[in-house]
Amino acid sequence: MRKARRSLVRLVTIAAVAIPGALGAQDAPAAPQELTPEVQGWLAELQQLHVQLTQLQEKALQDPQLAAQRDSLGAHIRAEMETIDPELPTKMSRIPQMEAEAAAAEAQKDEAKLAALRTEAQQIEQQFLRAQQQALQKPELAAELNAFQTALEARILETDPEAPRLMARFQELEEKLAKAAQ
Repeated sequence: MRKARRSLVRLVTIAAVAIPGALGAQDAPAAPQELTPEVQGWLAELQQLHVQLTQLQEKALQDPQLAAQRDSLGAHIRAEMETIDPELPTKMSRIPQMEAEAAAAEAQKDEAKLAALRTEAQQIEQQFLRAQQQALQKPELAAELNAFQTALEARILETDPEAPRLMARFQELEEKLAKAAQ
């Protein structure tokens, strides 16, 4: 159970810490049409749980000490990512421009431009994720992330008595979906 919660907290934490919002605006891949109604239900519930758990995390991060710890960790991760991939800041700074280009292309119904922007966004996302993964393999960053996750999890559990149930159900659904995908 503790490992499941830590996995969930790690997933949400990494997304919140490294470069908040930078990749979140990108289009999500379309779900395959051949999903069974049961799997579709699991996905819908998983999405609802993710929203609830994200809200709990945001509430927990209202603690100034925890927020400062998150910001420090984020700065350390970003610095290491930039050391690993010096082109990354330039690529990431392109995202707002790409969003504006996508809005214009959408208004003009320019599917070719939208496709090119999606491809570019996917390449930036892959570059970002590779650098992030490499950065998080550094022992000092892994230890800092673990300390932050522990503090965040403790605050979430203090904040809402439903949190353990939500986390356990989230993990259960992830496992079911992983089995269904095999």
